[in-house]
Amino acid sequence: MGSYISRLRTVDPDVLFGYTTYKVVKVKDRYLGLLYYTSVICIFAYIIYSIFAQELYLKKSPPVAGFVRASAKLDVNLSAPLPSYCNIAPPVTTNNIFKNCLRWTAQQIVFPYDGELESVFLTTRVTIARTPTPSAMSCTDFETACRPPTYDELLMQTNTTVSTYYIANVENVTLRVDHGVRVHYDSSLLGLGSRAIPSKEMEGRMLKGCSGNDKNYLSHLNWDQDYRRDSNTSNHLDTFSIRDLLISANCDNTGAMIDMEGPATADGAANGETLRNSGFVISIPIVYQNRGDFRKAEEITYRYIPAQIDGTEFKVLETKHNPDGSLTYLNRHGIRLVFDQAGQIGQFDMIALLTALVAAMALLRIATLIVEVLMLTVMPQRNLYSQAKFESTEDFSDIRDRLSEKVGKDDLKVRTTQPLSGRPDDEPDKKVEDIDIGAAMGQLYGPNKV
Repeated sequence: MGSYISRLRTVDPDVLFGYTTYKVVKVKDRYLGLLYYTSVICIFAYIIYSIFAQELYLKKSPPVAGFVRASAKLDVNLSAPLPSYCNIAPPVTTNNIFKNCLRWTAQQIVFPYDGELESVFLTTRVTIARTPTPSAMSCTDFETACRPPTYDELLMQTNTTVSTYYIANVENVTLRVDHGVRVHYDSSLLGLGSRAIPSKEMEGRMLKGCSGNDKNYLSHLNWDQDYRRDSNTSNHLDTFSIRDLLISANCDNTGAMIDMEGPATADGAANGETLRNSGFVISIPIVYQNRGDFRKAEEITYRYIPAQIDGTEFKVLETKHNPDGSLTYLNRHGIRLVFDQAGQIGQFDMIALLTALVAAMALLRIATLIVEVLMLTVMPQRNLYSQAKFESTEDFSDIRDRLSEKVGKDDLKVRTTQPLSGRPDDEPDKKVEDIDIGAAMGQLYGPNKV
């Protein structure tokens, strides 16, 4: 420990605590200059590209208080042949009988059919079971003897027969989706930055492949202003079939529809069970954003990005009360569509643009850093560059010490009017010789140090 203290005592404080300042040195080398200005131009071009590509000139906010409403439609043709999957029996229990397909309407397929806010459930397979008619004996609902059996209890009764059906032509169901969002850029929804945007004022499309690639979509699933203004139809909402949705939600990028007869992937799925039999979930985020064109920055677009969630199933148990007091259970399996609203919506803001510019300008220091590193470590004349760039001054403590020793008060340039002897009868005009302080410092430090 003592050796460190002794070593610190020998260190000159002016060297230890010396102040480092910057000095402007113009290096007359065309190669370094060309490298620097080329780097500056490239970085500046990248800054401009980033500002426009990432829309940094917008003040953005996520959508709030949005809504999604979907309605379903299906044209039922009773004379049309049944699909081929109606002949493929699912795995069922001994008292469960597979009975082909049912031709249901859209109101029966969609459950519950109430306008469907933010989610839609479409039945692909149903198992129907009915409880026995209650006993004629008088009893209350709280007595076990009068309690109807549950669905699971009914399946375990050997004397009860249940029936299973597929639903025909679910892929042909057409959905019509209406949606809108509200966005605000201030701290309050009542601020001037608040904006409500219905879907009719926006353009959108449904993307394929789950990747978000804006160029990968079915051409007829593009709802632009021509579609909105088409006077030949009264429907200007987003309309698509379940078949188109199953194509778009297939993440294997083959362009084919999700294979409903493919194996079910849910945990606990029975051997040989298909997706049509078990059901599954499709997530459909609606992503809102500005158009991306600086000239049309205020226009809003959106994208549906559907994707099947692997390893899922979905079912709903519906209970119907019959007039005779019995219950009918409908165990529905099918496709659940879950809508979500996300994204960023912005408006032009000068402060946002200036903030982006100031932050991005710091990147210009990279050009200086690149040239400095090459100049001092790579270039053949790096030693000459280093000598020109770095310079150490004289030790100013030594300068002050030598000044106090060699140049005192009497060394200053003084012109006195007092006689040499101090007596009145001496020569009054005799004056002390002028002493040039500059000459004295020159003798002390040399002509180049003053």
